[in-house]
Amino acid sequence: MRMIASLLFAAIAASQPKPVPLQAFYADLRVEAAHSFKGMTVYPLTTRKPRPLGSTLALDDALKRGDLKVTEMGDAEVNALQLQNTGKQYVFAMGGEIVQGAKQDRTFQNDLLIPPLSGTMKVAVFCTEHGRWTEQTNRFGASDMAVPNSVRGVAKAEANQGRVWDSIAQNQQKLRVAAPSGASKDVYSAPKVKEDMQPYLKALEGLPAWHAGTVGVAATFGRKVVAIDAFGDPELFRKMYPKLLRSYLADVLGEAWQGESKASDIQGALTGAAKDNWTAGRTDGVGEAWKLQAGGLHGTALTFKGAVLHADMFVPPPAQTYREPVQNVAPNLDIRRQQR
Repeated sequence: MRMIASLLFAAIAASQPKPVPLQAFYADLRVEAAHSFKGMTVYPLTTRKPRPLGSTLALDDALKRGDLKVTEMGDAEVNALQLQNTGKQYVFAMGGEIVQGAKQDRTFQNDLLIPPLSGTMKVAVFCTEHGRWTEQTNRFGASDMAVPNSVRGVAKAEANQGRVWDSIAQNQQKLRVAAPSGASKDVYSAPKVKEDMQPYLKALEGLPAWHAGTVGVAATFGRKVVAIDAFGDPELFRKMYPKLLRSYLADVLGEAWQGESKASDIQGALTGAAKDNWTAGRTDGVGEAWKLQAGGLHGTALTFKGAVLHADMFVPPPAQTYREPVQNVAPNLDIRRQQR
């Protein structure tokens, strides 16, 4: 845990300008008492200054209501989709959330805020189902899932489609999940994974209600930091937490853990993030994207009109050499899968 704090403080001397919303946001976060179950520890993150978004829908809600339409590009690009928000509310999509159907499942490369009555927008995505290129539906639907946290880390830190496929395959191999099309979401429906995950969910899924003003979570496994996710709006965090928790667990099930984390280490990481220098990132929607790289640490954030919508921090997993063979794929799929 001390290593995590030192990684954060290593960037303080950088010369880039600091986005004030992130400084104030992280400075105001407080780490509440930990709840643990078999190595997994979650710390509620609270704030005295929540920023309710009001008229903003979560991705899955917008898809289920029919306000958001997500389809393949006209020439079916693997790393791009087109979407249109026909509703009168903003829609938030978190990097790592899965949309399912069409020719293959995808995940958004970055956090995205889609304005009301947006018109047609092109957005960057990664494929999370490398063994299918056949149309199941004419548009994408809600999955209520996010890719495992390690896959999200690779996607955000490396922005490389091949590494995303490697990370998905490595996760499935570790969990002993046979996914015919290589779909990342299949780990969540595997009987053994569901059985092993259920006790953790029962013990830890109530976190958003444990403290007033809870807007985020720091998750650790033993001494290892899994991720820190925080939102400006408590209601948005409440909606996102179930899929975040499952994504954390998909990374650690079956692993042995060593030691335990401390709240003071998490608070030190947040303090460091408040002082560190964030640089401009990428988003295909409205608002401003930010990123942080300090040693082995990676962080991203999305702000809009001076308020933080979502910010995350994690240590990306090391590069893997394992690559699951691609099967049942159209012969020229690799040509279409050119990285952005």
